[in-house]
Amino acid sequence: MSAPALNLLRYPRRTVWVNKPVVLQLLFGILAGVLCVSAWGLWGQSRYSHGLQLREQLQASARVQAQARTEALAFAEYARLQQQARQRVEDWRVRREQLQRLHALLSQENREIGLRLQRWQGDGQRIQLQAWLPRAEDLPGLQARLSVIGPQTWVLHSLGHATGAGLQLVLESSWPKAGPPSGLPVQPASSRGRGQP
Repeated sequence: MSAPALNLLRYPRRTVWVNKPVVLQLLFGILAGVLCVSAWGLWGQSRYSHGLQLREQLQASARVQAQARTEALAFAEYARLQQQARQRVEDWRVRREQLQRLHALLSQENREIGLRLQRWQGDGQRIQLQAWLPRAEDLPGLQARLSVIGPQTWVLHSLGHATGAGLQLVLESSWPKAGPPSGLPVQPASSRGRGQP
């Protein structure tokens, strides 16, 4: 038995029927989707890069502003310290002038009424004089003249009799924040008379 011969005319070839317009539309749809996704990804990447750039710019600007604030604070602190130093120099100048006037008056009182300064001491708040005075009636005038030149009103801190004649006294005055104007004239004791303020 032999196999029947294959007749191609009798058996047409088997082909899968494909609808070309549908396949083309499907391919175009897939291609359009891929293009859209790629475009979206590229756009997102560019936005991300732009965001990174913007963040770096903002951080650099924040650093510049922080540095400017730090420099401004440092300058303000420097200016404050300079002002304090100027104020200290002015305070010392005023106190030096007050002490010079006090020294001149005490020297004058020594010559005129016989005041002997035994000790003086001072700190940042007050100044204290320990002295010997030959006559008690000279004390109110001395106290008044001392108060005129400052630094402020002189008050009697203690009073005692010295051995022999005269008085032992301690006068005290406090330093003001700003001293009296310089150049107050020291009135000569000879024109005041003894025991007169």
